[in-house]
Amino acid sequence: MRENNSGLWPCSVLLSRLIRCQRGVAAVEFALVLPILISLLLGATELTRALTYDRKVTQAGYTVGDLVAQSDSISASDVTDIYAAATKIMQPYPSDGLSVVISSVVFDEDAKASVAWSCTNGTDPWPTGVTPPITIPDGLKLANTSLIITVSSYPYRPTFDAIIPDTIEMGETFFLRPRLVETISDPGC
Repeated sequence: MRENNSGLWPCSVLLSRLIRCQRGVAAVEFALVLPILISLLLGATELTRALTYDRKVTQAGYTVGDLVAQSDSISASDVTDIYAAATKIMQPYPSDGLSVVISSVVFDEDAKASVAWSCTNGTDPWPTGVTPPITIPDGLKLANTSLIITVSSYPYRPTFDAIIPDTIEMGETFFLRPRLVETISDPGC
């Protein structure tokens, strides 16, 4: 290749060298793929965190119901201790916003359900003497029996709210039969 009188390469020569040059292709490809890889990493991290929270909320709800169902009677201080256990289950994650409703639902001779008592932390209890505000599966509606129903809920706020901007309401409902007595008496909470 020859330089012209001014010491510069002709434009066509420079252009052909630029087209053949492979240096920097990997950097350009990496720059194009990097946002996708970061999104995948953040999404996988957020999904793992959300599943862990959901599992903790489910475990807290079940444990609360199971502790009540194992009792022959409970007091208001027992219920306070059971709720404290639920907050310990949430550790190392914050339990702010965790609400658990414990209710005893009795069925009359026609298998019609009514709330015998309800205790809660973080939300309103179910009104006594009315039909429960949830659907009870038909297989659990047995005449002259009772159920302990536990409803746990937690407002999960994603860490990366640019990806998932809304709060996700997590929770579960558990139906347990009292184990030692027909009906667990009202703890007065």
